[in-house]
Amino acid sequence: MVLLNVAKRENTEEKDITQDETIYHYHKSSIRKLMTNYSRQYPKVRNVSYAEYEVDRLTMMEDKLMRHLGKNYSQLHKDLVRKEFTSVCM
Repeated sequence: MVLLNVAKRENTEEKDITQDETIYHYHKSSIRKLMTNYSRQYPKVRNVSYAEYEVDRLTMMEDKLMRHLGKNYSQLHKDLVRKEFTSVCM
């Protein structure tokens, strides 16, 4: 296994690198570059504020719609925004 070979070689005085280790280090560095690109992208999060008088009523409606459509809150919101957008723009 390449991973074990690298760990064993680091503990010894010898520093000759085999072809397997070179390939492993090459792929490890390219994976690290890919991961840094993805780690910089943060999800966009928005909060929804409810007035005190509408909390119970709106959460009841959301829960009923989520159960009926089989979606979570985020999916429900995105689908309803898309539906409203198409009705306004068309």
